[in-house]
This record gives sequence, C-alpha cells and structure tokens, in this order.
Amino acid sequence: MRTTISIDQPLFRRIKAISYKEHKPLTRVIGELLIRGLREKKRSPKPSPIRWYSHDMAPRFDYRDKDALYKALEE
Repeated sequence: MRTTISIDQPLFRRIKAISYKEHKPLTRVIGELLIRGLREKKRSPKPSPIRWYSHDMAPRFDYRDKDALYKALEE
C-alpha cells in the first residue's frame, strides 16, 4: 500500500541513517519501526488511577463580619 506522510527533518535523518547502516530500503525501515512502536504501545501498562486529595474548604472567617472580610482580603 502506498501513502504519503510528513516526517520532521531531524526524524527523517535518523531513519535514513538507520536505513544506510542496516543496508535496508527506507520503506522497510519505516515499516519495522512502526511495527515495533505499535507492539510496545500495546504492551505498555495502563497509567495508574489518579489519586484525589481533599481538604476541608470551610471559610477562614465569618463572611457576615465585614472587618474580618477586609482582613482576609488583605492577606
């Protein structure tokens, strides 16, 4: 199957270097790298669940007391 993809220049240089070093066609190297990446992604563990922490969110002052409100706003 033929398709066109855009590859960033630094990445393309690395793939081309592998192709040259291993004496393999560029398309074969790209295919092998994609297969390897997909296999690793399939095997990668699922991320651990997020732990939520909660704290008491009670007001730090009596909101009906305007002096206490002003003092809290200055802090």
